[in-house]
Amino acid sequence: MNESKTLLTQNEIDTLISFLQSRDETPIGSVLDQGSIDKLVEIIKFNNNNGIFFEKEMSLDFSDESFVSITDEQGQPIDTESYAIAFNKADNGFINIFCTDEASGKVIPLSPSCLSQKKFVNDDEKWGLAVSPHILIGLSKLFNVKCDAATLSKAEKEFAKLVYGDENATIAEYYLQ
Repeated sequence: MNESKTLLTQNEIDTLISFLQSRDETPIGSVLDQGSIDKLVEIIKFNNNNGIFFEKEMSLDFSDESFVSITDEQGQPIDTESYAIAFNKADNGFINIFCTDEASGKVIPLSPSCLSQKKFVNDDEKWGLAVSPHILIGLSKLFNVKCDAATLSKAEKEFAKLVYGDENATIAEYYLQ
């Protein structure tokens, strides 16, 4: 049975964002009513139970930062000019994100630690069952590798399918920036 999850209204989202961005203890404007809070808790529980990776405390704003190098097994920087971001689904349903060299076919796995630490980290941390498209954009900017429209479109469809239940659903702008 495909269970439908009711999303927050735009007013509820605006109030929540204002609350999260405010420096004081109270939200700007109105507060969320109990029904909105319950809805938000259900959305979070649904996402956590389904292994959806919503970023940890990390910023995907790379405007003030220069790109960082991906290193090989000996710790030497790799020239990523011919690399592109790609992803696939493993047999367990989890997303694997990697850089692939279009010329040689070499594949370098990227983990969530790469974004949270803003450097190349070779570890076994898992992404989950879906990643928002802006994760791929962030990795592309961080490591100065290509991320083509076909890859982003594929990511959007996978994300929309798992989060919204329909691969053709409109994805909130937040996940696309």
